[in-house]
Amino acid sequence: MTLRRDKDKIDGITNKYVLITGCGSGFGKEITQRLDQLGFRIFATCRTKQGEDSVREACSDRVKTYIMDVTDSKQVQDVFERIKKEIPDEEGNSKKRLAINILTHVTSSENGHPTAIV
Repeated sequence: MTLRRDKDKIDGITNKYVLITGCGSGFGKEITQRLDQLGFRIFATCRTKQGEDSVREACSDRVKTYIMDVTDSKQVQDVFERIKKEIPDEEGNSKKRLAINILTHVTSSENGHPTAIV
């Protein structure tokens, strides 16, 4: 999908929140940088401090970074609680629900491993 055509435009980008995992390198980092350039607010998770630092250097202050291993349910829950606090109440409950829905998918697991990551 290209965001350049009128029918594909997303209204209110600066009020949209996106959670991206695996942002320390590769595709996760590239999509984080691209969405940041478009003006989205991003919650970016990285497995390592080094990855987190590289995202902070490459992106604007719209990108909030967290160290998180998606296979560690305690880390996922901790990040979930922090993200809930990052979304201002005046932004509306629907945005909090979005973060909750995404992280619910991440924390739903079999044998301690995620079954779905959005």
